[in-house]
Amino acid sequence: MKKTTTKTKSARKAKREEKRMLEEATSSEMEPKKAIILLVVIIVIFFGVYLTSAILKGEIKLWDTPRESTPAEIQYQEIIAGEIFNQQDEKYYVMLMDYTNDVTTLLMQASDNYTNSTGSENIYYVDLDKGFNKAYHNEEKSNKKATKLSELQVKSPTLLHIEKGKITKYLEGKDEIEKYLYGLVDTD
Repeated sequence: MKKTTTKTKSARKAKREEKRMLEEATSSEMEPKKAIILLVVIIVIFFGVYLTSAILKGEIKLWDTPRESTPAEIQYQEIIAGEIFNQQDEKYYVMLMDYTNDVTTLLMQASDNYTNSTGSENIYYVDLDKGFNKAYHNEEKSNKKATKLSELQVKSPTLLHIEKGKITKYLEGKDEIEKYLYGLVDTD
């Protein structure tokens, strides 16, 4: 009887060993498949997240929305202080002011009123708060008789009338500039 149980035990042991070896062989064959599947899943998830964020940011559009075409408009009226004496017009005005100042809106209205009413001479604007223009801004001392750019020092706001590259009129302060511009409209 012992022989039968030993045979049975050995047969069972052999079957278990065979089954274990079969599982190991199958699992080692499955490792590359699992790795490839995992890699594909990660790539798909990454691509899905990228696609979703690109759509939300507007980088990728799913449908084409028609745009209204507006003609490009070039703004010639604002210049830098270095261009004050170099405009093509023979006669023109240059308004120098700090755009963050409270009086800017009032002066722009006065200049718009002049431009819309007579418009005989262009008005160019210089923002004294911008980096290139700060060198010409001096609230303590201005130079009303400047003949060249290097001599120019202005307070904010200032209106210059330039004729043939020379300053022919120099006005400082909101009240003086407004009075002058509205006066030009009334006389025309």
